[in-house]
Amino acid sequence: MKKLTTNLLIILFISISFSCSKDNSIDDDTTLNIGSLLGVWKLTASSQNGINYKLTECDLLDLIIFDETNIIYVYNKSGKGNKCSVQTLNKSYTLRDNIITEEDGTEITIQQLFITEPSSLIIEFEEVSDNEIIIFRETYIKKQY
Repeated sequence: MKKLTTNLLIILFISISFSCSKDNSIDDDTTLNIGSLLGVWKLTASSQNGINYKLTECDLLDLIIFDETNIIYVYNKSGKGNKCSVQTLNKSYTLRDNIITEEDGTEITIQQLFITEPSSLIIEFEEVSDNEIIIFRETYIKKQY
């Protein structure tokens, strides 16, 4: 019985040790460092209410560019002759507790930021359409130059 108890304690200790390992993602106890966010981010995946959205070739050219005070969205829409037309939107922003607040009051929650190579950024935001809340989740990879 004593050997069984000892073995169970060892298994429990090992399980707890592995489950508490630290990763490089944001969680509720950490605050995003603005330096990690600065740069050019390229869209790689998108979902709406948990359903993956098939990105077009133009969508895959979309970028978010962060400097210390501005966020620039570069959107690429399908145009005539299958050419992508570029639209940009420049807004100032603040960052607090993993929430980006744009100048118009729009809030974007940084769900995860993985500091790996390549760095990965997952953001989440909501929109209301016909009294229905739509939750968007987009994944970006940091562009390396």
